[in-house]
Amino acid sequence: AAAAAAAAAAAAAAATRAPAEGGAIAIFPRRFAHHYARPARSPGWKERRVVSVAAGEDHSIAITADGAFWVWGNGQEGQLGHGVEPGFFFRPRQVAALAGRRAVAAAAGSSHSLFVTADGLVWSCGCGDEGQLGHGDKEMQSRPTMIRDFQASASVAPARAAAEAAAAAEAAAAGRQRLMQDRIARLHALFAARERGGGGDGGEGDSGTT
Repeated sequence: AAAAAAAAAAAAAAATRAPAEGGAIAIFPRRFAHHYARPARSPGWKERRVVSVAAGEDHSIAITADGAFWVWGNGQEGQLGHGVEPGFFFRPRQVAALAGRRAVAAAAGSSHSLFVTADGLVWSCGCGDEGQLGHGDKEMQSRPTMIRDFQASASVAPARAAAEAAAAAEAAAAGRQRLMQDRIARLHALFAARERGGGGDGGEGDSGTT
């Protein structure tokens, strides 16, 4: 027993000495969770660049440069957003429910998660027994669910931008129309002055007899 314990300790110590590559994320490098005194890179992240992370009590979220959400850890309360697959995930797994939306930010609570997407919407999942999911109830959500109170504010910005663009285009069109009308009025005035002055040649005009 003592020899087995010593071997396990030596293996854990060797794992902590594994150097982490630059720009990587330090997570569970093996199938089962261990305590590590130094960061150790997961082999599943070699081709992904992480731009942001969030850590809850016992689950984590990462956002990659391609705009995807990845989660791992304890999902027993639905906080990983994997739907009907609650449990423990020892390696990062993409949040499939948000795969078609670009990730902007994420936050992790003790047993719930929040996701912000580029369209200005906020999504939540996990334990809701204190109303922390923002859906007006205490229900658990095993998949990211949009917080509808933020839906209106997310749609206001595009609508306001469209209205401002339309107003600017209308003002520009009105300005061009006024400029054209002014030019036409000046041309009419010029032609009228030439007619009064004798046909525009500076003389008294043709006074021939009939």
